[in-house]
Amino acid sequence: MQYNPGFLLFMDGFLKKNPRLANFYLRFVGQNAIRQIQEIKLKKLLAYVYKNSRFYREKFDEAGLSPFDIESLDDLDKVPFTEPEELIARAKDFLCVPEAEVAYTFESTGTTNSPKRIFLTQNDLEKQLEYMAVGLNSIIDRKDRALIVFSYGNPRWAVGSVLENVFARLGNPSFLAGNSLPLEELKKRIQENKINVI
Repeated sequence: MQYNPGFLLFMDGFLKKNPRLANFYLRFVGQNAIRQIQEIKLKKLLAYVYKNSRFYREKFDEAGLSPFDIESLDDLDKVPFTEPEELIARAKDFLCVPEAEVAYTFESTGTTNSPKRIFLTQNDLEKQLEYMAVGLNSIIDRKDRALIVFSYGNPRWAVGSVLENVFARLGNPSFLAGNSLPLEELKKRIQENKINVI
């Protein structure tokens, strides 16, 4: 079944604001609609990065490819790969926004090579929270109480802090424990806070 693209994009936006409804909606519309949404977004994304990123524009031009040559997910094999070395050497060339709009820079540890950097705007960070809320919603319900045993605080986008924000969006109580508490203290917090999700 083909859905109106406007309807699909409207529902996509609606579900970002209402992640608890996402699983019901996805079961209702089925795989074909999901694929349609993915293809609409892929086309939009490729046109955007071609226009705004020096790296991707050069990459596509070198391959003799226009973003408009990608009509469906089946065409993804035409898109040139981005190599880890390119992320290291040309990190800022990937930017699609002015550098002043970068809200957070994620940097890998560099254990297998030099560190790689990815730059995120406030909008990118917001989208991460939306997607995580939809994902967590598929495995927890409203009565669940979570103990977060990842690092948190500094930087503000550490995994524990992100999870705390996601649980808050879903209306679930969560408690930060960090990743360095002794086992006895963790047990105590689990009992005191009636934790059923770790």
